[in-house]
Amino acid sequence: MKLPDYFEPGPLLGQGGMGFVYRVRDARTGCFLALKVLRSEFLSDAEFIVRLKREAEIAHRIRIEGVARVLEFQVDSPPLFLAYEYVDGDSLANLLHTENFRQAEWVVHFYSKLLTAAAGLHSSGIVHRDLSPLNVLVRRMNGNPVIIDMGISRDLERSAITAPDELLGTPEFCAPERIRGEPDSPSADLYAVGLLIYIGLSGANPFVRDHPTKTLMAQVEWDPPPITSLRLDLPEGWDVFLSRALDKDPVHRYPDAARMIEALQELDFRRESRP
Repeated sequence: MKLPDYFEPGPLLGQGGMGFVYRVRDARTGCFLALKVLRSEFLSDAEFIVRLKREAEIAHRIRIEGVARVLEFQVDSPPLFLAYEYVDGDSLANLLHTENFRQAEWVVHFYSKLLTAAAGLHSSGIVHRDLSPLNVLVRRMNGNPVIIDMGISRDLERSAITAPDELLGTPEFCAPERIRGEPDSPSADLYAVGLLIYIGLSGANPFVRDHPTKTLMAQVEWDPPPITSLRLDLPEGWDVFLSRALDKDPVHRYPDAARMIEALQELDFRRESRP
């Protein structure tokens, strides 16, 4: 089996356990696409095919600024592929430890936009469930974030595909309630954004341990140090903001993305110098 002839091949953008992502040109429109081609061995995994179809359906129907949309897909027969709109940019994973993401001004600007995109998903009844740096692209043109990879997202109006004891996602960014097996909610995405902010400002993920299981347990049991103990230039308001964003109990976090944006934009950028 081969891909449709109108996909003109281009460079490999990335690869992982699920397959490969290429930049291709759609000869019908002249537009570039990010073509996600899945490994053939997944064809025999019925549960995976169900999950892939869900990703395709969700990402195809949404039209939200800051969320990459699937323009075309084939998931019922080989070759399996998802054709996403192409984003000219870089992964947040490659940029999170750069100087920009240590600057409070940029943090407020960038994550306000990321939270706005997340709010669009949540208002559509969708929780992404894996807002890790690998699933956020940064546009080269304007530095704006774009959420990608809806592979384990949850449509709250439908039943879960995963079993109650199955945890999908990136352990380093998994909200405590998901680890505890509690129901999904938009708060899990807000937690992940709070953790992205903490990592960029501090330079490290405070929960990472030498084994994924230990990392998950740290998310549930351990509180990170106040950000101002690591960044003496930041006002104490950042401690309050991040403490709420990373609270172990979703009830105590910001109630929605809009309120989290509001709190973020109220923060001062630097500590006032004292005489």
